[in-house]
Amino acid sequence: MSNTRRPAYGQGGDFRRRTRDSGLFWWTVLITFLMVMTVGSWIFSLYLFAFPEKSFNYHLLSKLEKLKPIEDFTNDTVPTGRFNDGRELYQKFYHFSGEQLEGANDKLKRSYLWNYDDQPPIYVEGTFRIAEVRRLTEDDYFTSGVLVQAYTIEDVEDGLTFSGSGTTKRVFPNAIFEFVFPSGEVPDILFSVGQEISVDSSKDYAALLNIKRVDRDHLCFTAVPLLYGTYQINETASISLAPPQVLKVDAPWPISKKMIPGKTSEATAAGRAPAPAAPEAGKGDA
Repeated sequence: MSNTRRPAYGQGGDFRRRTRDSGLFWWTVLITFLMVMTVGSWIFSLYLFAFPEKSFNYHLLSKLEKLKPIEDFTNDTVPTGRFNDGRELYQKFYHFSGEQLEGANDKLKRSYLWNYDDQPPIYVEGTFRIAEVRRLTEDDYFTSGVLVQAYTIEDVEDGLTFSGSGTTKRVFPNAIFEFVFPSGEVPDILFSVGQEISVDSSKDYAALLNIKRVDRDHLCFTAVPLLYGTYQINETASISLAPPQVLKVDAPWPISKKMIPGKTSEATAAGRAPAPAAPEAGKGDA
């Protein structure tokens, strides 16, 4: 006689029901996991495209070829925006906190990378006196071209006086400007310290890209032209400008390593001379 016991009536049904319930549980876990992954991927994609100025986002979008190249604008396609001279920009951003400047800089770079599809540029205009010139390197945000550091020339009583071309002029030393001239081929002859350059609202379209507080009284503004082509350095030399192909987005700002030059006439003694009074409260509101 066999000693094998048969399950009592109903026990087999309980086993099948437990198996079915266990399968439904794991299916629920799997579907929930897939939903979380889908939502997470969607949010991550939004973050990537919303903040291309961030180093990780920029490199990933570039690798996936999802980032538009910097556009080579023409006079007909260049985006419209407001033009500001050095003092106007200084008064606009002087009262910004570090957090506010960081937010403004992120928006400026984001707009530049998206070719100003989301907001208009802020343009720089005026006549400037060059204090420093150097070639750009692979360690800079723009890896090829020329960088010019300069001060805006203004006919104001509180500016610093210098003599040039037989006349006496003044510069506003609290606003330091960096002008980037992106180029694949940098000429042997560059701009000269003490040289004057004009940034014309009708042809140059130099867009503001970064604002950095150097100290309590000095702000540094970095601008890059949106119109390319040939820029005349002097009567015999020129530089061929071109949109940058690659940007080193994790490079430090400002691009100049030396912000306030020493006490020389060509450098305008911006960091050593008595600074003009800071703008009154309220004038720096955006």
